[in-house]
Amino acid sequence: MVLNHQQIGSPLPRSPFSISLSSLLGTERPRTLRVASGIQGTKQWKDYCCDVGYWQRVLRQRSEQRWALCFDDSYWLAVAFMAAACAGKVLVLPGNIRPGALAELADQFDGVLSDTELIVGSASVPLLVVCGLNTTTEQDVRTEREDTLLSPVALLPSLSAERPELFEPLALSDISLILFTSGSSGAPKPVYKTLDLLDAEIQGLEACWGAMFDEHDALSPEVGRQGGSGDSKGALLITSTVSHQHIYGLLFRVLWPLCTGRCFARTNWLYPEQVIQNASSDVVLITSPALLKRLTTASAQSYRGVFSSGGPLSVEVSRRVAQLLGLPPIEIYGSTETGGIAHRQQVVAQQAFIQQAITQPALTQKVPTQKALTQNSTLSAESATVQTDENEQAWQLFPGLEARLSPQQCLMLRSPYLPSSDWYVTQDACELRPEGKFHLKGRVDRVVKIEEKRISLPEVEGRLSQHRWIADAAVIEDKQYQRAQLAAVLTLSPDGLAAFERLGKGPFAVSLRQAMREWVEPVGIPRRFRFVEAIPVNAQGKRQWSELVSLFSATDGLRPEASNDKGEPMRKGKQ
Repeated sequence: MVLNHQQIGSPLPRSPFSISLSSLLGTERPRTLRVASGIQGTKQWKDYCCDVGYWQRVLRQRSEQRWALCFDDSYWLAVAFMAAACAGKVLVLPGNIRPGALAELADQFDGVLSDTELIVGSASVPLLVVCGLNTTTEQDVRTEREDTLLSPVALLPSLSAERPELFEPLALSDISLILFTSGSSGAPKPVYKTLDLLDAEIQGLEACWGAMFDEHDALSPEVGRQGGSGDSKGALLITSTVSHQHIYGLLFRVLWPLCTGRCFARTNWLYPEQVIQNASSDVVLITSPALLKRLTTASAQSYRGVFSSGGPLSVEVSRRVAQLLGLPPIEIYGSTETGGIAHRQQVVAQQAFIQQAITQPALTQKVPTQKALTQNSTLSAESATVQTDENEQAWQLFPGLEARLSPQQCLMLRSPYLPSSDWYVTQDACELRPEGKFHLKGRVDRVVKIEEKRISLPEVEGRLSQHRWIADAAVIEDKQYQRAQLAAVLTLSPDGLAAFERLGKGPFAVSLRQAMREWVEPVGIPRRFRFVEAIPVNAQGKRQWSELVSLFSATDGLRPEASNDKGEPMRKGKQ
């Protein structure tokens, strides 16, 4: 059975601007059109063209070809992204910009563009701190090394925000982007793309959901909301709780709004309270299950739309989000390698939600807005009840994708977002349904999702084994408690045994986890430990995973934070 989903219910895009990355900088747009907004200030189209023009000239004067983009501020990421593309450079997007992880990827790039003084791990790798002509560039911009001194005013005296330059169309298929993800081998895995693949995905997103944005005047040149902290109305704002260093955040919170003339927030919201307090029909939220699962309070208004990616939501969480935020989340399924694969909305709400649902084509169904919610004065976001449509629990392929099953019953794809027309085999077990729909049945490799971050168990094992205290390590996913976490079975080196006896179990575990922070995302650091003389293996030398799991049975005793009364570090491991 082969699924082939070519059509969607609307011939969008709806944006009046060209949505292609190729012609983005040559598009005629109002000079005061908002590009990005936040507590750092609002940037307009004239600022953006000026900043990109300056930094592309800087990069053209540099011999380095591969530039890593490492940013906190999404506006400056957008500047560096297009400047490097216009300069014909290779764009490198590390998913983890912690010092140790960045140093490990140093052979993948020749220079770093950042908005902060990053430690890049090598004095031979230049670091350029990106900033704008209207701010700190009126003075020299210095990094920690004198060889990266920049003097923008002296270098480009004719460039100004009042006269932004014009740009030639880009040959997107000639511009390379390198992203990184964790493979089953445990090492950070480079993923090579060209910008025409991202461009195709942006156009697909606009075709699916452009109408939802265009219910409002998304092109207002007014200053509008300041990253959720302002009080003026009348302009759409794309907000986020996810990193732009990964493809989901890069596309949804930066490139898609940039191409379609919609304003995006410069920095993330970090806490559920911010999501609740800043809900508005003027705001679209780009988020993840990790945050949505922590919502407990209902918002006074509903968002224009809520997108979630990084892992599937349960029906219960989808229902609770619909009740708390006033509308059901749109879930996105994909990966760094494949780009977007499918989408779904698992629940629809009764009354106002149902009324909108029956008037829209299934694949272009508008997300209900606050206006719809208040048509009946007795209906509120808190009181709205939702019902689950079993068919909506299936994933729907994006337009133009084909799917079938591998001999191992894993999902296989042909996609316009992949560099090859060959079938791509995922590690997701799958059940195909008619009309471009399918159900996922879990991963078959040793890459797991913890708090919606993809964590390679072999990589965590390797990091543990690099520590002088650890002789060997086996890591498993521990699902015994409400939140998924990692657990590790360890054998200790002589130094480790001495440290364990000196510190005790609790401080030993704390110190080990602290050391891991140099290399691993916090959610990828094991929360529970067991100490054995040898990792359990069978006669063929294969690890006995069932025995490893049994070491963490609910009745087995202590979490790593607790102390062992006997101070005993070792348990017998069967061989």
